Amino acid sequence: MENNCWKRKADWQGYKYPSKSLWYASRQNADNVDDMNRSIIAVLYHNSDITNDNERHKYCPRAENSWCKWWLDKLNGTKKYKKNVNLPIVIKRELEPIFFDLCKDELLKKCLHGQAQNENESLNAIIWKKAPKTIFVNRKVLEIAVCSAVIEFNDGYCGIVAVLNGLGLLNGFFYH
Repeated sequence: MENNCWKRKADWQGYKYPSKSLWYASRQNADNVDDMNRSIIAVLYHNSDITNDNERHKYCPRAENSWCKWWLDKLNGTKKYKKNVNLPIVIKRELEPIFFDLCKDELLKKCLHGQAQNENESLNAIIWKKAPKTIFVNRKVLEIAVCSAVIEFNDGYCGIVAVLNGLGLLNGFFYH
């Protein structure tokens, strides 16, 4: 029962969703993969309902410009931190593999210098260029658009030319 209890929408209501924090963590550490990695893990722990504050905030940045108000309170001797309703531990356990996948160096290197790479958005843009959402197309046309978009996305126009040559269609005069 514990595994499935968090999947209902009602279980998420009232909880702080960490996606904005993830964006901020990657942008704040745009020049350093190790710091970005630590910040992403910090988002998971900071937003989880861990009762021990030291455990909960162990990955949060410990600096004057930290986004973690708990650490700012410790550093400045203030009391601005208010514990929010956070992700239950069962949800944290389910999200941990996803967060650790997000922390892989090969993925984070693509986000250095503030860049983000969402390849699905690029593929979708190519598909909608070939079959716009605003114009009705039948299923066959949509399938052709999706297949040719995947070829173009993976291999560029050379991939499309290879398919056309495979079908016995010759290159035009202006093709280089």
